[in-house]
Amino acid sequence: MTVETTVKKVTAAGNGAATVFSYSPMNIFAPTDLVVVKRSASGVKTTVARGTGVSDFAINQTVFPGTGSITYPADLDLGTPLATGETLTIKRVLPVLQLVDLENQGGYFPEVQEDAFDYGIMIALQQQEEIDRAIKAPLSAPAGVDHRAAPDRDFT
Repeated sequence: MTVETTVKKVTAAGNGAATVFSYSPMNIFAPTDLVVVKRSASGVKTTVARGTGVSDFAINQTVFPGTGSITYPADLDLGTPLATGETLTIKRVLPVLQLVDLENQGGYFPEVQEDAFDYGIMIALQQQEEIDRAIKAPLSAPAGVDHRAAPDRDFT
């Protein structure tokens, strides 16, 4: 696998009928790598749990790492499809860990190394998404400056 896209999250719009939403082109390593947030038509945001209930989502993926889709609501018999005006934001959130242990004179499996490199890039993309949403001080701001909002401070 390679990381050929900088897509960090996918937003799916409801239409009152659709219940399956793709998170392609994002790849995940485990079902726990997805966070799903539902935004109501009025703007209320709720984190959706992975499970089998009427307000949960289910992952449709059999091979890891890889990409797939989610079903929302997970219980299609009792749940209500995402209404028009509502959205689901599907974001990959990986634990910031390095789990590959390459041993001296051990077996060499290029796919293990490739997955480790991909995982590192995905963590960088995940952190970049958070940085992109952060408030930033100007480049010219001196280090150690208190950037909390106050009427007597000029941050231009």
